[in-house]
Amino acid sequence: MRMQQPFGRIFLLIQLALFFIALGQPGMVTAKTNSFVPQEEMIADSEARLMLARFLALEEGRLGEAAEEYRILLREAQQDVTVLRELADVLVRLGKPNEAMGHLEAALKIAPEDIELRLSMAGLETAMGHVAQAQRLTADICGSPKIATANLSCVGLLLSWGEFYQAEAVVRRHLATHPEDTAGRRMLADILVGSQRFPGAEGVIRLLLLDEPASPDLYVRLATIKILAKDFNGALMSARASSELMN
Repeated sequence: MRMQQPFGRIFLLIQLALFFIALGQPGMVTAKTNSFVPQEEMIADSEARLMLARFLALEEGRLGEAAEEYRILLREAQQDVTVLRELADVLVRLGKPNEAMGHLEAALKIAPEDIELRLSMAGLETAMGHVAQAQRLTADICGSPKIATANLSCVGLLLSWGEFYQAEAVVRRHLATHPEDTAGRRMLADILVGSQRFPGAEGVIRLLLLDEPASPDLYVRLATIKILAKDFNGALMSARASSELMN
């Protein structure tokens, strides 16, 4: 799901409130007919149902309801890539990876060039233990220097496959054209730590400190690197620097 921030939830609540004020609450006995109207019939607008599904997916304990709303949407529009993708995400969270994979495969048939969709599918294949399939699915994305944003999206996959050096190459290729990207430089430091190349990681952090000398987070990262490298005096100095900046 994309809408994780508080403002996303507020937006959904406002939209849903306006919609239900106009139509009446779903599943209630209406004043005019004194008859029960099922929720599925009450929500005729597909965009309103999509908003409801997204809202339910954000609410604790309501993933099953969200999945049902997405399934209703699919009965109305089986070729909707957004619905297929979001339903797959909900199903993964419900512990139903095989069903989720079916929906991702259907979405990929509709939009075979959708990079994020292929990366999502590769992530699920990896989680299911199908690493070879995931690698084949993303070979032309993660290995292509022409798609810098997709390359960074590949880093998590590459690390989950234990491909530290390939992940490092992807990030360095990105930084060659985006040297100001501090998030990318932090990512590089993390990769170097993961592959136990502590001096290289420390060098990246110290370069970042030249641009952000008042960053407690960078000193915490430096302290962590020092601990892993068994330089406990250096770790203590970095921890103190971080503490002084936070006080």
